[in-house]
Formats: sequence, structure tokens, C-alpha cells
Amino acid sequence: RKIRAMTQPDRQRIGLYGGAFDPPHKAHVALAAAAVQQLALDRLYVIPTGQPWMKQRRLTAAEHRLAMVRLAFADAPKTVVDDCELLRRSTTYTLDTLHELQARPAHAGRKTDWFLVMGEDLLHTLPQWWRAEDLLREVTVAVLARLDTTGGQAQALPPPAGVRAVPLHLPASAISATHIRQGLQQRAALTPQDRLAWLQTLVPCPVAQYIDNHQLYLTPHAN
Repeated sequence: RKIRAMTQPDRQRIGLYGGAFDPPHKAHVALAAAAVQQLALDRLYVIPTGQPWMKQRRLTAAEHRLAMVRLAFADAPKTVVDDCELLRRSTTYTLDTLHELQARPAHAGRKTDWFLVMGEDLLHTLPQWWRAEDLLREVTVAVLARLDTTGGQAQALPPPAGVRAVPLHLPASAISATHIRQGLQQRAALTPQDRLAWLQTLVPCPVAQYIDNHQLYLTPHAN
């Protein structure tokens, strides 16, 4: 379901999809593909976070998360993995990332519609984000509509006041990075082959192989 009514050759449609991606999994890839298709994006930036202000736990090392994201999205159309937040020394804020991208030659001076892609779990935290009003003046939020537990119709909650939001539609998925990390710890005593077979049902195969090669998530510090 593309929401674009008519192509405007002088105007771009650009998406930002940030996250810890610790690790990136099949639901992440599916949401990115849905955003590109349903929003008719010209480009989607997939941006692993540096040290986001909302995360309390310690994230897996940036080099591992970046490598996994590059593997996960290697074949995703119109998708670019960008490490701009990982290169920052301080806490990362989405508005800073947006302004950095807007200043690049590919976008500077061009008419651009910016979309912020996220799951519904983040939608209602938006008013607490750093300089939220400034950010929300510049982007439309594209939010994955929540499905009920039977996979039925989307039960989308209304966005907070002042948030321009459009829904993205995907089949329900129970995959989460937390589930993957905990599942690997629970399977630490299994053979590498058994762990890998389980992992490949949840993350793209190259990501599963990377996790196995580097023995990631077998200890609890990254949860």
C-alpha cells in the first residue's frame, strides 16, 4: 500500500530507521522493506545507534553491531546502512542525525519529505525525546501498527498530540532482540550447530554465522 499519490521528480522521500540492532533480526529487515515499499521511499537510512539516551543496558560493541547490520541489510533495496551515530563520542539524538543527513550533498537544497520509521512501542515516548517539537516539525512518523494476539486487524493507538503519523502494515511477529539474546544464553551448552540452526530461524543467515563466529550473546552482560 503505497501512500504516495503522484511521483514528484524534484522531491525526495527519505526514511530514517534507527535502533540498537543488537542483534538485527528478520523483523527488522521486514519493517525496512515495508517502509521502502509502502512509503515509496527513494532511500532508507538504517542507522545503528551509538549510546542512545533511552538505553540503560550496555550495548554490544559498535563494530559488531555495525557489521551485523551491514550483513542483514546487504540485499535490501534502496537501503543504506549509515554509521554516523556510531562515530559520535557522546549521547546520540535523532534530531542531530536528521540535521547531519539533511546537510549532505545528496539532500542539501533539495525538497525532501523525511520519515522516521519505528515500532509502535516507541511512538508514545516521542514527546520525551530531546527537542521533540523541533524533530516532529521536520518528520512524519511511520509506525508499525500493532496487531492483536491472533494476528487480526491492526489496533493502532492514536499518536500523541503534534505527531504526524502514518501506519506501516506487516504480519505479526514475535521476534525480538531481547528474545534472541536470552535464547542464546539458554542454549549456551548446546552444540554450535544446534545454536546456529535455532538462530537462523530468527536472523538472516549471514548474521547468524557472524554471531556464531564471534560467540556473541552467550553471557548475560549484553542483555
